[in-house]
Amino acid sequence: MSLPCKMPAIQEHIIAVMGITGAGKSTFTPKATGRKDIIISNNLQPRTKDAKEYVMEHKGRQVRLIDTPGFDDDEMSDADLLKIIGDFLGTLVIDGATLAGMILLQPVTTNRVPGSEERRTPTNGG
Repeated sequence: MSLPCKMPAIQEHIIAVMGITGAGKSTFTPKATGRKDIIISNNLQPRTKDAKEYVMEHKGRQVRLIDTPGFDDDEMSDADLLKIIGDFLGTLVIDGATLAGMILLQPVTTNRVPGSEERRTPTNGG
C-alpha cells in the first residue's frame, strides 16, 4: 500500500527577462531586485554576454530573475543567444526548478517592432 504523496507548494518563481539589445533588461533587473551591485552599461555596446541569475523576494516567495543577453546583437547570432539561454535554464531544470514566466522588454525609443522581433514573438493575432 502506498501513501498519498503531497506535493509541496511552489515557493519559488523563475522569470526570464528577455528582449533586443538595448531594451533595458540589465537596467530593469537591479530596479526590480533592489540590488545596487549590478553593473549597467551606459553606452551603446552590450554588456550582458551570459545569462545571469538575480534572486529577490516578493510576497514571501523567492523570485529568480534571469537577465539574458539581447537579441539582434552585432556580436552574437540569435541562435547562439538562444543556446546560452537554453543551457542556463536547463541547469535550473536539473536542479528541479521550472520557468514561471518571461518578461519581454522593448526599447521605448523605437516607434515600430522590427521584423526580427515580430518573427520571434508569437502574438494572439498572428
